[in-house]
Amino acid sequence: MTAIRPGAPAPSEVDHRSRKEIRAQVRAEHPLLNGSAGPVYGHQLLPDQYGHETVEGGHATVAMGAVLDIDVRDAAPAGTMGEEVPGENLVLWHNPTVGEPRATGSTAVVAETPYAQLKQEVQVRVPNHPEQFAQMQNLAGFVAEFPDDPVSIEAKTEEAARGLVEMIKANPELLNRVELFAFDGKFTRKMRKELGPEAVTGMAVLSQLAFYAFSKIPGLSRIAKYPTKSYVVAMPANLRQFDSSRFVKFLARHGRIGNAILDHTLIRPSTVRAAERSGLKLTAWTVNDEELAKELLQMGVPMIYTDDEKVAKAALAFADGLKTEG
Repeated sequence: MTAIRPGAPAPSEVDHRSRKEIRAQVRAEHPLLNGSAGPVYGHQLLPDQYGHETVEGGHATVAMGAVLDIDVRDAAPAGTMGEEVPGENLVLWHNPTVGEPRATGSTAVVAETPYAQLKQEVQVRVPNHPEQFAQMQNLAGFVAEFPDDPVSIEAKTEEAARGLVEMIKANPELLNRVELFAFDGKFTRKMRKELGPEAVTGMAVLSQLAFYAFSKIPGLSRIAKYPTKSYVVAMPANLRQFDSSRFVKFLARHGRIGNAILDHTLIRPSTVRAAERSGLKLTAWTVNDEELAKELLQMGVPMIYTDDEKVAKAALAFADGLKTEG
């Protein structure tokens, strides 16, 4: 299966490009790697204002110029005789269960409940309008609602990863605008193996920690080769004596990574300089303070994650101001 990219062969043609050539093209053309998508991810579709991963939050995210960011879980099969639409039983939800404080009307286990039932019973709370509620959304409907927008998707379960693969195989043009994450390495490897080198995937946690460990060994970056098939790495915050600039250099040299997502507490001016020299995009998560968002953007961090609409709008306006000054 070959993604439909400008300059790339159609799916029916033989692709003679090397893996290295494919990766270079993906890094140059994918909006979430080349910087064209904008400076802000609307983490979980701005739940602080619009409720947890709702279509309304998605529209607000896109309207302000931010990037869609969602989690998906597998709901129970519908049990109908008809052919299932890819993505129909993948629901936008972070936790294994529904219920307070994010929703009311049900305390169901997502994996044990068909999507049609979840959609009917679950009322997602909307902080902006406490008297209103939103419906749970499935991935098929969400992608149809936002047919042209870049989306960052995290598969929370193995079945969700399998469902994502099936959906993208049925709609290969999605590879042009999605990035795929799963903290379990088994899920990540499955997505990467099934979808090939054009799938923009994140590195699994154990691989990230291996990269971190290798980056701390003096001299290793000059003699060792430790390539990865991932395009994105997202490092946790709870690392002691984390030398982020050294880590970024190591990633660029050995991982061929396009985007390093670091907790904002790990980013320093030296990190930004190292990323710029290495041609690596840097992203900070999760930033829910306006002044901190501005400070990171002023420092030269290209993108941030935020849960908060006010922070997102302030960051976007500040980034526009920096462009004008530049």
